[in-house]
Amino acid sequence: MTDADSDTEQYQTKIESIFGKLVTIGDKAQRTETVLAADPLANSATELSVLIEDAVTSIEADTESVPISVSVPAETAVRINPVVIQSIIEELLSNAIRHSGCSEITVSYEPEATTLVVTDDGSGIPSHEITVLDNAEETALEHGSGLGLWLIKWGTDSFGGRATFDTDDTGTRVRIKIPADLVDEA
Repeated sequence: MTDADSDTEQYQTKIESIFGKLVTIGDKAQRTETVLAADPLANSATELSVLIEDAVTSIEADTESVPISVSVPAETAVRINPVVIQSIIEELLSNAIRHSGCSEITVSYEPEATTLVVTDDGSGIPSHEITVLDNAEETALEHGSGLGLWLIKWGTDSFGGRATFDTDDTGTRVRIKIPADLVDEA
């Protein structure tokens, strides 16, 4: 193999990597647009456990090495557009897998607070990302690195909920507060 062949191979690898990242950004932008364009509320309730299982199934290729434990009562249902809430859950799970280096993810539900909680034991969300989300705006000096966390925030805001992000030495907890009037618990 000549030096020119080696250089060509390196350039090809770099180009393929950049292309892959661009495709991912494009897909995420399209998904974010779909969530923001959708009516966030639904006339009928869908079981939260079904929405979570559908989200896990849709990202299954990414989750093979990371176990996901789900503890959500089967009787808990939400009147939120399934496209909106499932996209939020998918993004939460994908972010935990791709960015945190976690070995386990837990999805639970706190009925008294009508809150969905996604917990992982990974490295956490950088504090500057959380600050930008809490301030609800990006500036030239303070900005996030991607659309995923914004999809979670904007999607949750769309149905009147609230997303909070908490990171410490044990990992990350993201809480999706669902307005009580959108929750049916049999």
